[in-house]
Amino acid sequence: MDNIDQVLVKEYSTLKLIKNNGEYQIIDNINKEHIPFKIIDIRDGIVLLSVGEGEKCRYGYCSETGKWIMTPRYIDARPFSEGRAAVYIGYGRKPLWGYIDENGDPVIGAIFTNASDFVGGYAHVTINGIDTSIDKFGTYDDPFLNLLESAKNRNFGYHPTPRKLSDECEM
Repeated sequence: MDNIDQVLVKEYSTLKLIKNNGEYQIIDNINKEHIPFKIIDIRDGIVLLSVGEGEKCRYGYCSETGKWIMTPRYIDARPFSEGRAAVYIGYGRKPLWGYIDENGDPVIGAIFTNASDFVGGYAHVTINGIDTSIDKFGTYDDPFLNLLESAKNRNFGYHPTPRKLSDECEM
């Protein structure tokens, strides 16, 4: 995590979300002050909201009853669709998209340069400049990408530097 993200995650972890007469309010538990926020979207009983502005803006999720699912910590985020939400994470490195479930648990690692909502069980993503689709478990729609990722993970049959056939044998 870089310094600003460490400060923001710690700062936003003390927030309390309350629903009073149908209106949401966010209160800082330490200073007891009201924190301005924006409701971005509400889908399937889950509220996507943002706190802060500019570089300090972070996104989080709560239930419609006011229970935190994930306190504001993401650089960017998309609403939930089909039990998954794309979140933009960049703690001290180049930000990338990943997916969380309705409990706020990461289910697909942050490895994508672009990510969309799930529709019909699939989401459109970009990885290493390749556009493809993934299912809710992160399996690629493209069999070549599945084979490549499997080989990378096992370090079996994967050569990071491609070789020409002529380098290996001569005819």
